[in-house]
This record gives sequence, structure tokens and C-alpha cells, in this order.
Amino acid sequence: GVLSKAKQQHSLFGGYDKSNGYRFNTQFENTKLLYQGNFQIDATNEIIAAAGYTENEFGANGFYAAPGDRNSTEKVQTTLASIQSKHILSTRWTLLPRLSYRYNFDDYRYFGNVNPNAGVSKHATNSFAAEVTSTYKTNTGELGFGAEMRSENINSSNIGNHRRENAGFYTQYRTSFFEKLDVNAGAYVNYNSSYKWQIYPGIDASYAIGNALKIIGSLGTSQRIPSFTDLYLNQRPGNIGNPDVQPENAFQSELGFKFLKRNFTFNSSFFYRYIDQFIDWTRLVATEPFQANNVGTMVTRGINFRSNYHLALHDQSNFNFNLAYSYLDSKFKNMAQVLASKYQLSALKHQVTNTVDFKYHHFSVLLATRFNQRITGPSYWINDFRLSQSINKFTIYMDAQNIFDTQYFEIGAIPLPSRWVSLGVKFVTL
Repeated sequence: GVLSKAKQQHSLFGGYDKSNGYRFNTQFENTKLLYQGNFQIDATNEIIAAAGYTENEFGANGFYAAPGDRNSTEKVQTTLASIQSKHILSTRWTLLPRLSYRYNFDDYRYFGNVNPNAGVSKHATNSFAAEVTSTYKTNTGELGFGAEMRSENINSSNIGNHRRENAGFYTQYRTSFFEKLDVNAGAYVNYNSSYKWQIYPGIDASYAIGNALKIIGSLGTSQRIPSFTDLYLNQRPGNIGNPDVQPENAFQSELGFKFLKRNFTFNSSFFYRYIDQFIDWTRLVATEPFQANNVGTMVTRGINFRSNYHLALHDQSNFNFNLAYSYLDSKFKNMAQVLASKYQLSALKHQVTNTVDFKYHHFSVLLATRFNQRITGPSYWINDFRLSQSINKFTIYMDAQNIFDTQYFEIGAIPLPSRWVSLGVKFVTL
């Protein structure tokens, strides 16, 4: 629901869904509650507060340690809260401070209800963050700069008790000095209590050729810090962490173009990504647990195309057509071939997606199709369908997923849902 007044707006959203699952022990029950409030103090000062709670309880058959985890169950509870403000200090300078908190509790039981007191894994994590961002408009562009600090800790039955701090500083400058050329350059400096100082520069640019065509390009660097699970997990016989795992470091680049002509848009790009010290879960023999390791270098080259056609039939009726294709060529270097990997063979190679959306007054129809081909395994098509009708403050909908009942797998040997039909009602009040 939404409540709006002159200087404040409040949004409240609640959701609940329950199912017996698509195969043995994949039932779930999900609850969510979200709130956001906007408060305009005056013309130059605003406060935004948000809070949320989610609870997901489900059967985890095959999720983590197949095939032995047939009876596994899991319950995850998450609480979020944040408060931020916006201050327009002058016609050039804007300041945005923010505080946030996240609490997560995970209760995993390997034997489920068969033996609820054995094979229990419980994790409680807390994350506090504070950040300040600012923008300053110059005569030739806009300067952005800011700082953030984050503290996170975990108290876990099979990961242990751990804590780490992270601080970051960034600056970027976007210039519009040139009539057809936009350039955005910047850098992020990061300090982590476990991995010390790192710096990550980046730049992106676009050049307009006429009114319909724009050339785009970017270069950037990034890092993925190992999670507490990567480092310290002790969940034998399925998975164990590795405290010697180091962060992944990545370099990525992209070059492409965007074309816009009336109701039609088309864009395409070639991209390259180089990841050093790629983190994967591997093992030498099937009797060993999977362990997190830096397994070498991953190089991905790819290309994507995306097109969209929008047609307004009249004021309350429109038609939208999307078609996209992606190709990825991922190579792994400096990795021992004898290692069995959880993720490498599931990497995507070809993907086609298509959506057709038609709306007439308060009635809508959506058709969605996707094709996936991974490095190994058979390719597959998945087709989804959605109908919805709005009546005053109610929206009645029907979702049909995998309508042709395709049998397929995403990671490992765990089958994904077959045909799945759901009916629902949404209520929105102002």
C-alpha cells in the first residue's frame, strides 16, 4: 500500500507464498515485509528510511551436498534497515549520507526432520555500513566523491566466529564539455582488514554519431573478496573452506554501439573479462569434500545483441517486443585438469531471450522464451506465460512457467522445476 501526503510518502509491501515443491523435499514457505518512507523537510533536505524482513523455509534436497542431502531442510531469516538523507547545499553541491544494517540467520539441517539434532549448521551474520557520497557540478561536468565503511561478523556452528572491516574511497569525474563525447573516469581505493590496500581505476566513454547512433566503450578493474564460507566452512563430508584463499582480481573491457530510431532500439557490444586467482570449489577424487581454491585464470570473451520494438496502438494499449542473444567463450588457464569443479562446466556459452508483451487497458499478456547452451550438457528451451487483469485496486494474475515441461539442469545433476502454474491476487491501496 502507498500513503502519500504533502511532505511525506509511505510504502508498505507484504508477500506470502507456499508450495509443496516440484519434487521430493523441495517445498517452501516464504514471507516478506518491506517499508519505505520519504520525508521532505524543506526544498533542499530530504530523509529516506527503509526496513524489511524476509523469512524463507524450504526443503534443500540436492542444494549443497547431493546425493546425501535428500532430507535436508533450511530456514533463512533476514532483517534490513537503512536511513539516508539528501542535502542540496548549493546549486552545485549535493551531499548524501547513509547508514544501513543487515542481520541474517541461517539454520540448515543436513538430515532434516529425519534426525533434526544431527548435522545442524547455524549461522548468524551482522553487517553495519556507513557511507557519504557527494556530487559537485562544474562548468565542464560533474565531480563525484565519497567514502564508506563496513563492519561484518559471523557467529557460526561450522564456520566459527570471525570479524572483518572494510573501508573505501572513490572519486569520479563525468565531463560533458565536448558536444558529442561523454567521458566518465574514476577510481576506487579499498582497504580490507584481511587483504589491506587495493586501488581499482576505470573509465567509460560514449561518442554520438548523428542523432541515432552512439559508440560506447569502457575499461575497468574490480575485486571479489572471499566470503566467510569460502574461507572457513566446515561442512564435511560435502564442503570445506580454505583460509588461504586470496581475492579474485578482474579486468574487464567493452566496446559497442547503441542505435535508436523512433520505436526501435538496437545495441551490441564485444566484451572481455580476465579474472586472476579465480575462486572455485574443487576436489581431486569423489570421496573428498569440495574445497574453495584459487584455481588459476579465467578469460571470457563474448558478444551480445539486444533489440526492442515498442508500438503504442492507442492511449491505453501497447505492444512490446524484445530479442537478445549472448555468446560467451570462457577459457581456464593454469588449472590442473584432474580437478573436479563445481562451477566451470556449468558456465553459459549461448543464450537467447525473447519477450512479447501486450497490454490492452487493464489486461496484459506476457510471453517469455529463453534458450541456454552451457559448456557441457544438452541445450534447452524454456517458455513462460503470464496473464493479468486489474480490477480497481486488485490485480488477478496467472503465471505458467516451463509450460512445455522441459527437463533441464543448471548446476550439477539437480533437475530444475518442470511445468509450474501459480494463481495470485495483488491488492494496492493509496
